[in-house]
Parts: sequence; C-alpha cells; structure tokens
Amino acid sequence: DETFSSAEQQLVGAFLDRGGNLFVSGAEVGWDLDRDSGPTAADRSFYRNYLRATLNGNINDDASTYAFSPVPNRLFAGNSSGTFDNGTMLYDVQYPDVLTPINGSVAALNYVGGLGGAAAVTYDGSLGGGKVVNFGFPFESITNPTLRTAYMSDVLWFFGLVELPDVIEMERSLPPSPALTLR
Repeated sequence: DETFSSAEQQLVGAFLDRGGNLFVSGAEVGWDLDRDSGPTAADRSFYRNYLRATLNGNINDDASTYAFSPVPNRLFAGNSSGTFDNGTMLYDVQYPDVLTPINGSVAALNYVGGLGGAAAVTYDGSLGGGKVVNFGFPFESITNPTLRTAYMSDVLWFFGLVELPDVIEMERSLPPSPALTLR
C-alpha cells in the first residue's frame, strides 16, 4: 500500500529539481501520502511540493464516479470526456482521489458526477523544477483506447517530447472514434 517510499521520494524529488518531467497516475496516491492522519511530514511535503496536489481531507479519497472531463483552456481541452474502469474491462478503480491543485499546479481534468473536483492536475515548471502531470485515477484504466492515446499525446507534447503536428498525425493514424476530437 506504499506508493512512494522515502527513498523513491528522494530520487523523484532530485529528478524534478533537475528539470525532469513526471507523469504519475493512480487511485490512492493522495490517500497514501496526504490523508488526514498517518502520512509523515515528508510524505505530505513530497505530495504537495513535488506532485503538486493535496487530498484536502479524507472525504476526497473517493470521487464516487468513473467519469471525467477536460477543463476548458487547459492541457486536455481538445479531447472528449471519458470514463475509467468500473471493473467491466480491467479492474474496478474503487477509490479515485479528488486532487486539489497546489504550489503552481492547475486542474486539467474534472470528475463528472460524484464529488466533482479535479481528477488531474498539471504543473508547468514556472516556479522551478520539472513539469508534472498527476492523475487521481490510473491512466491505464481509461476505457476508450483512442481517447487514452489522445490524452497521452497531450502529456508528451506538454513535456516537449513531441511537436503538435506529430501529435495530430499520430491521432489521425488511429481508427476513427466518436470519443476523439482532433485539434
């Protein structure tokens, strides 16, 4: 049940301090590192200062939904809304974390239904360190593979690993899907 050990926190922190980029996803990361009682001060500091989110109370340990939508004018705005697995495809994502942006991050996805709130936050490196994309649910559980590819394309573009035209060409090479909106 440990998401980032103290040794991993040190390695990831040093990587981000040197300008590395990090994509992290998973339910319970926020609960493990930032729930009301249990995490160490170092756990909370890592979650808030490196993963750029806070759980903001145990109530946010479960979004109570499997649906998400991009936040307008943010990283994923050109994509369709989607769902992540409720157990019918891979596994039931039982406790997706509702994230609160902190320390320069912004909400990039919101949950639809349930508690609402941020399903993902992004940090652009403007206050120092590398860029971060942090999902409150497991990325691999996005049920539509074409939509999953579109979201990953945006993450790679955000990190400067692909150019936007490359992303568009990659999306166009995929089979047509009503869930995908090309930019």
